[in-house]
Amino acid sequence: MKNYQKINCQKVELLKIVPRVLRTMVDVIETRIFLMISELQESKRQILHLLMLIGLTLFFLSFSLISLFFIFISLIDPINRLVLMIFSTSLLFLIFLISCGLTFYKIKKMQLLYWTCKELKKDSKFIEE
Repeated sequence: MKNYQKINCQKVELLKIVPRVLRTMVDVIETRIFLMISELQESKRQILHLLMLIGLTLFFLSFSLISLFFIFISLIDPINRLVLMIFSTSLLFLIFLISCGLTFYKIKKMQLLYWTCKELKKDSKFIEE
């Protein structure tokens, strides 16, 4: 009889622990969801900021290069203008390729939901233990 009461008492203790464990799991999941939402908002802000900077940079770069190009055309002899046009076009294309490469490098370096992934890895390690 004592053995039965001891097993029954352990079951009751286990049943008292289960809601607490479930509540803790729900709190952890809720925290991770809020972390993910805040990181998504921060990533959206960073992407919009990056796009705005790219747009402004391209606008001012194109304006200044066109102005510089017209100044050079007015200063160069008519014989050498074709050479200048070919050189400036190739230079602008090279600048375009370099800026595209830097933009893709920046985008590749940016990691979406970095802290959420890190916390989820911690949680999975903790659960495995």
